[in-house]
This record gives sequence, C-alpha cells and structure tokens, in this order.
Amino acid sequence: MNQVIVSHGAPVAPGQRMPKGGGAIHAQKFNPDIVRQKFTYCPETGIIRSMRGNQLGGVDRDGYLRASLPINGKHPKFRLHRLAWLAVHGAWPNLDIDHINGIRTDNRIENLRCVDRSTNNENQRRPVKGNSSGFLGVSWSAQKKLWAAQICVKGKNKNLGRYPTPE
Repeated sequence: MNQVIVSHGAPVAPGQRMPKGGGAIHAQKFNPDIVRQKFTYCPETGIIRSMRGNQLGGVDRDGYLRASLPINGKHPKFRLHRLAWLAVHGAWPNLDIDHINGIRTDNRIENLRCVDRSTNNENQRRPVKGNSSGFLGVSWSAQKKLWAAQICVKGKNKNLGRYPTPE
C-alpha cells in the first residue's frame, strides 16, 4: 500500500481556501508541505494516522470524519477528506470535495473529486434535515396546498410540477 505523509504546520501564501470544517483557523495558516510531513494517509483505505500510528477522526454531526490538529496551542478540526486531498495532490483543494459514492466516511482517493458547489449539490443523495416530505426536491406548497417537486441544474431551479402526494 502506498502511504502519503500529511501533517499540521505553519502559514502559507495568501489566496488558498479554508478547509471545510476548519473552524476559525484558515488553510492559510497551514503550509501544505509542512502539513504533509506529520501524518500518514493510505489512499487505498482512506485512513489517516498520526505519526504514532493512531487512526485519526471521529464522525461529525454531518457524517464526515473530522480530527483536531494541534497547531500553536490550538486544536482546530479538519474534515479528513480535505487532508486526504492535500496529502495526494500537495495543495489544499480550492473547491468542494465530493464523495463520489455518497459515503461521507469513505476517504479513499479514488472516491474523492474536487468539484464546484453546484456539481456537489447535484450529487446529494438524501434530503436536507427538516425536509417535511422525506424526498429530495419535494416540499409542501402552503399557497397551493400541494406538494411541489423541483430540481436545481447549474444553479437554476426547474419546477417539475405540483402533486397531491409527495411521492
């Protein structure tokens, strides 16, 4: 198995994007070259380990693996799929990282792709929390007293019609 080294570190050039789940600490605080020296990443399994061999990450409330990185006395949390991308590509991802198979804990590099927000949203497999219908793209229209179906393609909502049942 190939191992890629990743780690925590120091400031980098401006213009790099904050890793999702990074709290108040931005990616600009972390030099990718230094980050890549402190942890190991296995692209075949998607597992990130500390240099001591401990597997990193716990599942956050959104279903992604997260871990704290000790930096300058602070412990910001990072989503591990962003660290996996950094480990393999040598730079912080500048867009969203999409889990191709929809399994948010599967951080194998073959399951990750860097995409814009619109493309990432198109890959959504389940409705957002609080969705009253239980279906993707279906919501209650109180005005019409019918269920409204819609999809979003390239940032534009497409109305699919209104129906008496959410199915």
